Amino acid sequence: VRFVREQRPDVLALVEVTPELEARLGELRARYPYRISRAEPGASGMALYVRQRPAGQGELPGRLAAMPYMDLAVAGRVVRVQAVHTMPPLPSTVAAWRADLDLLRDAAARTRGPEILLGDFNATVDHGGFRALLGTGMRDAHDARGRGLVRTYPAGEPYPPLVHLDHVLVSPEFQVMDVREYDLPGSDHRAVVADLAVLSAT
Repeated sequence: VRFVREQRPDVLALVEVTPELEARLGELRARYPYRISRAEPGASGMALYVRQRPAGQGELPGRLAAMPYMDLAVAGRVVRVQAVHTMPPLPSTVAAWRADLDLLRDAAARTRGPEILLGDFNATVDHGGFRALLGTGMRDAHDARGRGLVRTYPAGEPYPPLVHLDHVLVSPEFQVMDVREYDLPGSDHRAVVADLAVLSAT
């Protein structure tokens, strides 16, 4: 909660939202009056918080979690903001992980207009399914800022993070102004914060 207050993001995507975490986030309700929150035990809970009233909202039926999205009016355009948490690619769940990445790829290919995908993709650019998602025209915010070698997982260990699993992807209508990472107590992923500007429709 303190981190969110310091950063003041317009959009906040959260993964692994348990009922206990959701209760602790209650202090943010006044700041983010519009929310989709599906708290679940374990790793399948997700939430998407925004400041402004969405023009539309829904969920993608992921194998691990229902992944929420909202459509927001920004600079005369409707921007889709899609929160992401895919199944981890464990030996028993590789097929479900691939299905989640395919689901995101197909949804991005169908979307007309500006779009942001943000969250834990459980994938790097070395994975074919993630490259296929980028093939729809989405760009990684870190790559756009010349920081493609960043690592976000695992955090909080005696050694530095090893892989880049947590991404902010944007469609060509966006300019990436900045992107940065932060360690959060109790999380094994680094938080990613991106400053984005959407090009005006006119």
